[in-house]
Amino acid sequence: MKKLLLSILLIYTATLQAQQVIPLYTAAVPLALANGTVKEYTDSTRGIAYNVTAPTLTVFRPSGKAGRSAVIICPGGGYHCLMMQREGYIPAAWLASQGITAFVLSYRLPDSRIMTDKSKGPLTDVQAAIAYVKAHADQYHIDPEKTGVMGFSAGGHLASSAAVLSDNTANKPAFSVLIYPVISMSDSIGHRGSRDHLLGADTALYARFSTDLRVNSHTAPAYIIHSEEDKIVPVENSIYYYLALKKNHVPAAMQLYQQGDHGFVTGMQPAEWLPPVLQWMRLNGWN
Repeated sequence: MKKLLLSILLIYTATLQAQQVIPLYTAAVPLALANGTVKEYTDSTRGIAYNVTAPTLTVFRPSGKAGRSAVIICPGGGYHCLMMQREGYIPAAWLASQGITAFVLSYRLPDSRIMTDKSKGPLTDVQAAIAYVKAHADQYHIDPEKTGVMGFSAGGHLASSAAVLSDNTANKPAFSVLIYPVISMSDSIGHRGSRDHLLGADTALYARFSTDLRVNSHTAPAYIIHSEEDKIVPVENSIYYYLALKKNHVPAAMQLYQQGDHGFVTGMQPAEWLPPVLQWMRLNGWN
């Protein structure tokens, strides 16, 4: 496993160094507290970001023949940190190699020390990212109607939140790709760490942020990947979301792996698990 991860990192390091990093906001950051004292930092060895206060987008543009699709990637980390390398840059670089423009979102992690409402901070950032990419579609040679989101774990919760809670075409994705996503905030199958970081003890918000309960006929279609052996985020999260999509006649596909614990795709080459996602995108006219 360690040798495989090292080889993947070496393959994509040079690609990452050539990418453009842009600030998500050019004016005041929404919901930000002026006297916030939290310092942002990155564990560069492991590619993990902590205490994000200044959201950014890292752009991976195709070097060869490009299509018109774009994917905004939300790394996971339990709303405590961001797995930028394994669940951001590596899949983004592979998508770019397949002609898809990818944007890795470094979103703010919910923290009452830096924002007025921590439950709204991450969602505000992903909606702003979607709006930015669509507004700059001509610059990146993409189609706003082929702009989707991808999220891992807690980032999957964020991506599904954008799919169900965005209320206008400017900040709503055309589709979502959810990899072992946190969906429910319930006691039975929810991921307690993600819930505690995002919502704290405010039980009144649990149903609002359980995205399987918020699905309707206008929810963005989804491709879902999960492992039946996941011990951190039970597979029922994905199953309940999928069933809610089907109940509301929203296009959806789900791939369940028999084996593999939480985060299992990060131990694989992107070419081993991402091609079916591209096939699904082509099937629906997004690639």
